[in-house]
Amino acid sequence: MEKSSGCKVVVNQEGLTLMRSNRTHPWELVWREEGWAETSPPLPVVVNFAEDLKREGAKKVLDLGCGAGRHSILLGKTGFQVVVLDVSETALKTLEGRLKSASIDNITLVKHEMRELPIVDNYFDGVVCTNVFHHGKLIEIKKAVGEVHRVMRRGSSACVVALSAADFRKGNGKMPGAQHLRFY
Repeated sequence: MEKSSGCKVVVNQEGLTLMRSNRTHPWELVWREEGWAETSPPLPVVVNFAEDLKREGAKKVLDLGCGAGRHSILLGKTGFQVVVLDVSETALKTLEGRLKSASIDNITLVKHEMRELPIVDNYFDGVVCTNVFHHGKLIEIKKAVGEVHRVMRRGSSACVVALSAADFRKGNGKMPGAQHLRFY
């Protein structure tokens, strides 16, 4: 992918249209200033989801809001062609280093935000999105969910994990381990 200093449209070898901007996103600042490097293992629900996708013959998977790639690496090692998307260039550079160390080369990194995915319709067999959607206003979340739906193939699946107002850290909701799964 090409680096650019202004807003520019780039098309890579997979035919994905990528838009770049100089605007510094708040999550980029978090990654830069806090030196945050996600080292947690993949969530069990994502491990199970990846196994299900593999059994179903899925090939292309999106990891939306990938951060440093705890789920991206799992998906890559499982053998999927993975597109990872995050707004933070620092997070993507961290992931890029982790991919090189693990000799994983079936992952395409994309710096972009979630409200207008730079991907053609009906592209993915599966989508993983953990702890991302709640980082926006309701109108932004609705737009992002619509974009995820747009880029998914008919009959494909998504694994979405999101916090809510009923978050146990705020004194209400379910404690970890008391997870609810919903299939739509």
